[in-house]
Amino acid sequence: MAIQDAGLFMATMTLAAAHLDAVRGDNKIRGSPEFFQQKGDTFNKINAKLKDPNEAISNEVIAAIAMLTMAANLSCNITEFNIHMSAIYRMVQMRGGITALGGGDILQILVGRLDLIHSLNRACPPTFEITPCCNMVLDRPHILPPEFMGPISSGDLPPQLPAGMREVFHGIRYLSTHLETPRPGQTHYDLMCFSKIRTKSTHELLRLGFPPLSFGGGAEASLLTPPTAAFELEALRLAALLYLHCGLHMFIPFSTARPAVMGGLKAQFFALLSHFDELAPRELNAVMEQRATLTWALVVGSQLAETDTEEALFAKLIAKMVEGQGVEDWQGMEQRLRRICWVKMLGTVERKRVWERVRRGGW
Repeated sequence: MAIQDAGLFMATMTLAAAHLDAVRGDNKIRGSPEFFQQKGDTFNKINAKLKDPNEAISNEVIAAIAMLTMAANLSCNITEFNIHMSAIYRMVQMRGGITALGGGDILQILVGRLDLIHSLNRACPPTFEITPCCNMVLDRPHILPPEFMGPISSGDLPPQLPAGMREVFHGIRYLSTHLETPRPGQTHYDLMCFSKIRTKSTHELLRLGFPPLSFGGGAEASLLTPPTAAFELEALRLAALLYLHCGLHMFIPFSTARPAVMGGLKAQFFALLSHFDELAPRELNAVMEQRATLTWALVVGSQLAETDTEEALFAKLIAKMVEGQGVEDWQGMEQRLRRICWVKMLGTVERKRVWERVRRGGW
């Protein structure tokens, strides 16, 4: 389809240019001159098709806009990404839904993937259900040798973790191990398996719902999950989403601009942290019993800090979690984090700066 349609071909080349910029690190300025030239030419071609009633919502146009949306995501351009996604949602609706799209199922998978990314940025459930063809891809057996999976210990995960969340962390730990210790001679099949687990884990986390946090007494409070459990589970869920999004990429290096794209996730994370000071002494003691889990969630979540004040908040909370735990330096902290899951690429200058504030009490 891309070879036969000029607009889609140009959009595919725009995505390739964005991918090259991301690999080279040029996306920090949202694209190289070559990328902007390619994107401009593509816009002109697609705009011409949008003026034709017979072409405006064709598979080729939807696929071309999807390619531009992926390019915007790679470039961390949240404004363009949201504009393109709004167009895709409207066009898919006009076509009768995602399952009505043609394109040999590839278009459904592509649109579904973008919907997942958009949902992850907002930290809310996807708009589209997983289509039958997407399920076919996601439910294939693991392509990597079974022995590579290996047993994964429970580490510091709480025993009361729901089954869905436990399965997610099993997948995340496997992906972390795979990323840190790649096998010789990896192929595109490895990437397919990696992407499958990452996609299924993200879907599960976005769809998981925990009862709302309830602080205070009352007859209704006893019917809800205890505040401490809700606090811990939601912190784990949001941190796991961030970990998947920022830490588990095989070929694209972590971009410091990425957290700014995830406005919805950041808003939910900070709203959760605002409840910490509302915990009663007994509830706070219960939270502190799960300090290993919450330490991991807070360190991962600190990637969302974009200001000195936000860094100070994370440093203050992390300091409470590690007080008296014998963590003396960043190496010791990383060892503790690995008991949940951790990858080296998340040990950025910003993470170490937060840790330094923890160590010297700088908040």
